[in-house]
Amino acid sequence: MNRPSLSVFLEAPTGLDEDPPIERVEAVELRLQRVLGAVIDRIGREAAVEAAGIDREQAVEVVAVVNGDRSTPVANLTVADAAALIAAEMAFPRDEVRGRIRDHLLITMSREPTDIDELSETYGFGDSRRLRARINGEEPLSLRDYARLRVALAPSEQNHNP
Repeated sequence: MNRPSLSVFLEAPTGLDEDPPIERVEAVELRLQRVLGAVIDRIGREAAVEAAGIDREQAVEVVAVVNGDRSTPVANLTVADAAALIAAEMAFPRDEVRGRIRDHLLITMSREPTDIDELSETYGFGDSRRLRARINGEEPLSLRDYARLRVALAPSEQNHNP
C-alpha cells in the first residue's frame, strides 16, 4: 500500500548531514517537488493546473523533476501550491492540508526551543516578523524557504548555514 502524499511530503529530511548546506536545501526542495510531481502524474496535468493554479509550464517542470529530466528545483512554487496539489489528490480542502503542513512545521519548531529572531538571522530569512508571518500562513511561504526551514530545524549535531 502506498503512503499518502501528505505523509511523504512531511517526512523529515534524512541522509542530508553529509552534504554542504546549500546542497541540503536543494536536496530537500527536490524531494518535495518529486512528491508533487508524482501527485501531478496521478491526478493529471490539467487537474493539477486547475487545482493549484500553477501554470502548465510549472506542472511540466515539476513532472520533469520526478522523471529525472530536471535536476534543479522549479522556481516560484509555494507551500500553498503544494497543499492545493496534495488536496486535489486526497479530496481534502486545500486549507486543511496547508494547515497540516504548517502545524507539522510548528510542532517541529516546538521540539527544541526555537528563537525566530535567531533563526531568521542565522539562516538568512530576513526580517523575523515576516518569517513568522510566513510560518503562520499570513504571507506566502515559498517551497524553497520551507525547505530551508526544514534543513535549519533538522535534528543534527551540527546545523550549518543553509
